[in-house]
Amino acid sequence: MNRFKCPACGGNQYTACGTAEGCIYCGHKELKKMEILEPKEGEGMREIKFRGKRLDNGEWVYGSLLMSEPQEKSLEPLHCFIFPLDKGYHRVIPDTVGQFTGLHDKNGNEIYEGDIVTGLFNHTDIIGHIVYGSDATFFIERKGLYGIGLNNAEDWLEVVGNIYENPELLKE
Repeated sequence: MNRFKCPACGGNQYTACGTAEGCIYCGHKELKKMEILEPKEGEGMREIKFRGKRLDNGEWVYGSLLMSEPQEKSLEPLHCFIFPLDKGYHRVIPDTVGQFTGLHDKNGNEIYEGDIVTGLFNHTDIIGHIVYGSDATFFIERKGLYGIGLNNAEDWLEVVGNIYENPELLKE
């Protein structure tokens, strides 16, 4: 038996084969073969949760996400609901839904898809917003420039707002 760990989502998968094709959880292509079968403390998958702005009062709510597609002949748009850890659920504005990256900034704040972040990268001050990429990883998208990975985010990144409430922060 072999254990493989996904660097994108932190998922562990087991196989009798000596290789693994890709992550069964997030689809990331390259997995790391681990020496031991059992994950160490804190080595499991990142916490999967979402946030969105409530439709009724505009407040942010955090928790599990449920999306319901519109019926074929319905003119009603996509419905999104966030189920907080406490109880109940709240309908949220679909365009404001963002996934938790599993990372924190240098001040300990959780980093979500849609957050605007700043930091010093390669001796240059940068600003951009968090995007979930097609290869199942999060990165910083910057206007007209290459994206930046979130490696060691807790050492250099700071969340300064989000694209829904503070879009002016991204204007040059």
